[in-house]
Parts: sequence; C-alpha cells; structure tokens
Amino acid sequence: MRKYKGVTLVELIVSVLILALIMAGLANIFYTSRRYIVLNRSRIQAVEFSKTVLENLSSFVRQDSWNNPANDLCINTSAGCLPNNRNDYGTSSFNYVTYNTSYNVSNVTNAPEIRKVKIKVNWTEPVN
Repeated sequence: MRKYKGVTLVELIVSVLILALIMAGLANIFYTSRRYIVLNRSRIQAVEFSKTVLENLSSFVRQDSWNNPANDLCINTSAGCLPNNRNDYGTSSFNYVTYNTSYNVSNVTNAPEIRKVKIKVNWTEPVN
C-alpha cells in the first residue's frame, strides 16, 4: 500500500472555497464601513452649516430691534414683519455634495419674547 503525501484536489477546492467566503465577508465589511463614514461625514458637515446659520442669526438677537422689519428674526406682523420662513438661506458645496439650508422662525407658546428657530439642511448622498 502506497502512502501519498500532499493535498487532494477535493481538499484544495474546499479550502479555496472557504477562503473565498471569508474574503467576501471581509470585503462586505470594508464596503459597509466606508459607506457609513461617507454618510456621517455628510451629517457632520450639515451640522456645521446649521451652526453657521445660527451664528449669523445671533447678531439679530437684540432688544432694540426685536420688532424691526429689517431684523431676520422679526415675526410680529403688527410691527410690519412678514412671516419669516427663509427657504433660500444658502447653498454650499463640500466634497462634491451640495447642501441647501433654510430656516423658520416662530413664537414660543406663552412666551412672546422668545423665538424658536428651526434650521433645515438638505443634501443628496453621494452614490459610491
């Protein structure tokens, strides 16, 4: 009886198949993690644009011009202010993504001296 040393063809095919399945799983993990990184980068940038809008609006928080129609935060229609809904605050691009920023100002219930500012940032996720 002869004893052969080495690997049979079946053992080789099974080991290559197992290795291919492991590599496909790792490739999927890398692709998914890259996708989450891109998504979170877009979200972080949108938060930064929102902070910029808030910083720009903070200059309008003044008692002497609170009901002045030239004030971007004025919503008192009896003082001549228009309902404040800025849908065209600005468009910015960063890393091939375009961000559209808008804000809406409203009164807080039972507190007419307080304004509520709602900022909305829209963007389209890059396709990778």
